[in-house]
Amino acid sequence: MNLSDQHHLEDHTVSIRAEQAVLGSLLLDGDALDRIADLEAAHFFRHDHRLIFEEIRRVPRGR
Repeated sequence: MNLSDQHHLEDHTVSIRAEQAVLGSLLLDGDALDRIADLEAAHFFRHDHRLIFEEIRRVPRGR
């Protein structure tokens, strides 16, 4: 955990399971990203979750 993560942890309640649930939902439902347009990678506590979220956003979704 780096200093930035420690500061984030002090400022917010962190739920790793909630982050995992959001990422899983995005992977299972291609339209879910449209429903949470305000969500940003910076909202995730874990660095690996931020990276996964960014990759999910980069993948083209079929319509």
